[in-house]
Amino acid sequence: MPLGQDIVVLDIGGTHIRIGHIRNTILYEDFEILDSRILRVTSARRELQIIIERYVKQHHLNLNAAVLGMPAMLDRDNDIISHCNNIPQLQGQGLKRFLSESLGCKVFIEQDVMLQVLGEWQAGAAYRQASVFGVYFGTGIGAAYLLNGNPENELVQDIQAGHIPIMAHGKVCKCGNTDCVEAYACGHTLTALARESGCPVEDLFIKRNHNHLLADELDRFILYQAYLLATICTLFTPVVVLIGGGIPKMQGYPRDELLQKTIKQLQKPYPAESVRFVWSSLSAQSPLHGALALLNRE
Repeated sequence: MPLGQDIVVLDIGGTHIRIGHIRNTILYEDFEILDSRILRVTSARRELQIIIERYVKQHHLNLNAAVLGMPAMLDRDNDIISHCNNIPQLQGQGLKRFLSESLGCKVFIEQDVMLQVLGEWQAGAAYRQASVFGVYFGTGIGAAYLLNGNPENELVQDIQAGHIPIMAHGKVCKCGNTDCVEAYACGHTLTALARESGCPVEDLFIKRNHNHLLADELDRFILYQAYLLATICTLFTPVVVLIGGGIPKMQGYPRDELLQKTIKQLQKPYPAESVRFVWSSLSAQSPLHGALALLNRE
């Protein structure tokens, strides 16, 4: 990346948009955080352009490139975005071209989870591992498989692990299908549980042991997450499974229990003893490190 030129990085999630930047390979971590609902409008592309232009002006940047992490499936060659379930207004063709022309700079679009996994591979918990399967439990469930640090490996692009069917109860997922694991084990699930139980969502795991009904629901919640991790380990046998997202960071979230339930479902000795589980370590920094790794491939 040339010196004296700046990179804006947007991590677009189902709940929040985080915006940071890189200047002369230095990562600036004082993120601006916006509500993702501002993009749930028919003029979503124009709104995205305005957000970036305002950030560039506010921070006096000499914009060389914009890197966007998108919660969607991407057809990079044809500039097509699909399966953007939480912000469907960004779906369609030509977003990269539109932003490149309107901003007058290079634009890179990557799956949001891949950008974070790439960041952890570049400088975090999965540093330089040969195979990293990242699972991020947040508003939805994001997943990405990174082989040899190459995010463009066509064999493992845009894996939708959160939409593996897990039950037969007929629960509708945000994608429109029924019984995806995401319908039972993501942020939307916790929001509904908080509403039904009258407990603030941030206190669910804290109060788990004081409410039998809440305890039963959260037991199943963790079990479904463990089933997903065990399925991934069985099918892909990665060297490292990277676990991240906002849910594992919640106060009282039972990380040890999740790993115990996952390992219980694995074949012994392999992959039970070959796979290594790590927790994301870079937090908000990961998209910046991921963007830097992405640009260094150019």
